[in-house]
Amino acid sequence: MDQINFSAKLFDLGGLEKRYRRLVEDTIDDKRAPDLISAVLRYGALERGEAQIVLKTSERTARNTLSKLTAAGYLSSASPKTPVRLAFPLDYRERLFPNLFADGNLPE
Repeated sequence: MDQINFSAKLFDLGGLEKRYRRLVEDTIDDKRAPDLISAVLRYGALERGEAQIVLKTSERTARNTLSKLTAAGYLSSASPKTPVRLAFPLDYRERLFPNLFADGNLPE
C-alpha cells in the first residue's frame, strides 16, 4: 500500500507539473517557458505553431521559447517540424521524481 501511495503521489499530474515548472523557472531564463511546459504536459504534445497561441505572444517569441526548452532537453521532437513532447532530462530526474531512484545512479 505504501508503494501505491508513493507512486500515486509521485506521478500525480498536478504535482509533476509543479515540480517541472519550478525546475524550468530555475534553469531557463524565459518567464514564458513554464507555461509552455504546462501546456505540453497537459496535452501530451503540441504543434510548434500552437506555441504562440498558448503563450499569447508573437511567433518569433514563441519559437525562441521553444528553442530554449528543446536545447535544454525539456522538450523533444522527431524533427524540427514535428510536434514537441515533454522530455525528462536525466540530470534532473531527482527533482522531477524525488526518491524514485534509490541510489541516484543509473544502472550500467
